[in-house]
Parts: sequence; structure tokens; C-alpha cells
Amino acid sequence: RAKCSYPLAAAACTAASFCYFVITGEATSAKRAWLMLTVYGIGQIFGRRYDLVSSAALAAMVMLVQSPLLLFQSGFQLSFGCILALGLAAPEIGRLKEGKIWAAVSPGLAIQLVTLPAQAYSFCQIPVYGLFINLIVIPLFSVAAVSGLAGAFLGGIVPEIMRIVLIPAKLVLELYEQVSGFSLRLPGAVWRMGRPGLWQLFLYGICLALLYRMMTEKEKRRGQLAACLIALPLCLSPVRYKGLEAVFLDVGQGDCCFVRTPEGTTFLIDGGSSSENEPGKYRIGPFLDSEAVGKVDYALVSHGDEDHINGIRELLEAGRVGCLLLPGDQRASQKSLEELGQLAERAGIPVMEIGQGDILRTEETSFYCLWPEKGTKDSASQNEASMVLWLSFGSFDLLLTGDLEGAAEEQVAEYLSGSRAGWNRGKLEILKAGHHGSGSGSGERFLETVRPRWTVISCGKHNRYGHPDQAVLERLARAGSVIFRTDEKGAVLIRTDGETVRISQWGETGADAPTRKK
Repeated sequence: RAKCSYPLAAAACTAASFCYFVITGEATSAKRAWLMLTVYGIGQIFGRRYDLVSSAALAAMVMLVQSPLLLFQSGFQLSFGCILALGLAAPEIGRLKEGKIWAAVSPGLAIQLVTLPAQAYSFCQIPVYGLFINLIVIPLFSVAAVSGLAGAFLGGIVPEIMRIVLIPAKLVLELYEQVSGFSLRLPGAVWRMGRPGLWQLFLYGICLALLYRMMTEKEKRRGQLAACLIALPLCLSPVRYKGLEAVFLDVGQGDCCFVRTPEGTTFLIDGGSSSENEPGKYRIGPFLDSEAVGKVDYALVSHGDEDHINGIRELLEAGRVGCLLLPGDQRASQKSLEELGQLAERAGIPVMEIGQGDILRTEETSFYCLWPEKGTKDSASQNEASMVLWLSFGSFDLLLTGDLEGAAEEQVAEYLSGSRAGWNRGKLEILKAGHHGSGSGSGERFLETVRPRWTVISCGKHNRYGHPDQAVLERLARAGSVIFRTDEKGAVLIRTDGETVRISQWGETGADAPTRKK
């Protein structure tokens, strides 16, 4: 319209897109857009037809040559996935049905289908109503963009006019925020699908390719199309282990153990860290998402130290806990436990207290509370009042000790030695070492009583406390226990069917071993 030559217009657009790429901090999507626009400009100069998919392929090649690891970055996968969806899938989906509404929905549906594997693997969840929200968001985006660009241009020249020009952008963005917030409050707003395995992603790719092939055929077989479309999300549905799973998360200098029983009941025993910021948001929450767990059924707190509860607090605030269990008679004497209990009660979350002799049962799994003693409100320290749990499933046992140490550890050993505990001496499979492997815990008598086959030590790498203590490592070695540490190789994973046990660290396979009670 300004009667500029194609070469000049193409050069101007390429320069503008490059400036945008630099301003955004060289973001992956911005670089992709700049490279594709450059290809478009070169095509205009030489009078060649522009192909969206070919341009995206060339941009991807250039970026991967510069940085091959971009292939595993979610931003790269989603950015190019959207282009493939718009270039290949959207036109075919649009031809399945006529009408303006379908024409508006089909691009979003194509993008959702193509990028679903990347979303599932990277974020483990998708917003269910996102497709419909786009019908509101996308048409108004041009209003916000024009208003924002005009305001940015006028900001340094006429600030008074700039404020008026930016009003449409402000209103649109506020509407976006309100609509997004409302959608998240709707029932089933987020589908937590968990992190799919590589075989599931491969299966999804095959189904997607078959779906695309059927859509490109002249004669559309709607029944087969519908069946293939339904099969796509099923390919990414969570596949859960049938036995009992326990995971000691790597939360740095802290404690967190996740347990899922065969029937699907979930437990979180402690959840906090003194070395990591917001462990609930950045460590525990993402792990729960990867396991397709929206809310843990029970959160058990051993005692009130921050490195055991600050992540639990975040989960309570986010509404991701079904029931909170505190150590018996300790709530009144530990301010942090009282505050945690009040937080749960304000959110309408049931709060229970358990002590020595109490049992928490599911269909096949039992949690026996061995400590603290009931009626004991004052202890020498919070650590000595830690909740101690003995998990029993089939012939498998797991002992969780919180920060147990000192005289309390001696009393637990005495309790386990007595006939009233029903303890099978020397048959413990796994011990979670007390107090992150501190020298004041895991004493000789205690280890002689429980004689753990494996021991898990949860502590932070290069922590300032020197955990685990060398003396503890030596005592465990003398007891014949194999040690797994979260500070060395990350999370510790345990799977058992009640007769065999597999224990490994994150990224490892491990091997099945029979329980010692068989």
C-alpha cells in the first residue's frame, strides 16, 4: 500500500522480526518466527511460492545444527508442533465439516492433537477447556497487540495519549485473566495424565499418523476416524504399577516419602526442605503431577521442623491434601504443627492425630504407628517426638523414622523387641535413616534390633550439617545394610508385590530380590 518494492518490504519485515527476537531474549519461538519470516522474505524477493511446513523444517534444521539439545526442549517441541499442526492437520480437520464455528475450532483442535505428547511429557497435565477459551482469546489478541504496539511507540513521545491508547490492551488482558481464572475453577479443569513412557509416545505417534492418513483419503470413513481420535488420549493414559510403590524424593536437605498402595491410595510422609525454595511447588508438586496424582489422600507429618513440613504447607494451600495426620499429643507443644493444623482446618481438610499403637489400614497395606507414646506432650526435643511408622505389605516392611534420635530411638528399639509389637526381629527390608543420617541417630542397639537390608538416607548434597555422619555409615555397613542416598543419585524408587522388592535410584532399572521373610 505504501508502494514499497517487495525486496524493501521483505527486508523491513525481517529486520523487525530480528529486533523482536533480540528483545525477547532470543526465545526459541521468537527465533523460529524470525527464521521462517526470513525464508518468506527471500521467497518474495525471488518470486518463489512459500510453504509453511518446508519453512519450519528449514528453521528447525538451522536451530538444531546450532544447538542439537534444543530437540529435547519443550519450547522447541511446542513451537514447531503448532506449525506442523497448522500446516498439515488443521486444513484436513477443517474439511471434515462445514460451518464458521468448526472453522474456528479446527485449528485449535489440530494444535491440541499434535502437541498433546509434548504437553503430557513436559507438564504432565493439560487444561481441558483451553480449546474453548481460545475462541475468546484469539480473536481479541489483535486488539491487544495493536493497542500495545501503538502505546509502546507513543510512550516516549506523548505519554498522555499513550495511556488512552493502552486502555484496549489493558481491558483485553484483564478479560484474559478473568476467563482463565474462571476456567480453572470449573469441574475437571485440569487433566493430570502423568508423564507417559516413551513407548506410549511412540504409540501415540503411530495413531496420529494413521488418523492423518485417513483424513487425507478421498472417502472419509467417519467410524474409523472417530475410533482413532478416541484412541489418541488413551495412548497417554497413566499406566500404574500393580503392587506397592514408595519413592523417597530428592528435596535437598529435607525429607519426603511418597507411597501408593496397590488399590491406589496415596500417602505423603513428610515434605519439606531447608535448602530448596518452595519445595512443594518445585519438587513435590511436579512429582505428583508426573504420577497423575492431583491430591494425596493422606499427608503424615513426623514433627514440626521446617525441613519436614514447608512443602506440606504449600500442598495444603493448593488444596492437594485429602487428610492431614499429625503426631499424637504434639500439636499443642509444637507451634508449627498447630499452625499447620489450623491451616488445614480453615481449608476444610480433616486433621487427625495418631500415636503409638494406632494403625492406619487400606485393603492390603498397614501403617503401624510406633512412636510417639500417647499422653506425652513434652519431649526433650521435637526430633525425639517424631512420628515413627512401620509400613507392612505382604512380607515387605518399611520403617519411617522422621528425625528420630537419642533416647527416643532407644525406646522404639525396646518397643520393637517386645512381644506386644508383633515385630519379626531381623526381617526389616528398608529403613529410612533418622535425622538425615545424623550421628545422633541410627544407633548400634537400634540397628541390631531392626537389622535393615537396605537403608535410605535423605539429605542435601554438600549440606552444612555434614549429613550423613561417617559414624552412621560405618554402623550401617557393620549391620550389613546397603545404603541409598538422595544426595548422590537423586530419588530412591521402591516397588514390591509383597514377595519381591526392587529398589533403584532415579534413572536406574534395578533388579527384583525376594523379601527375607519368604
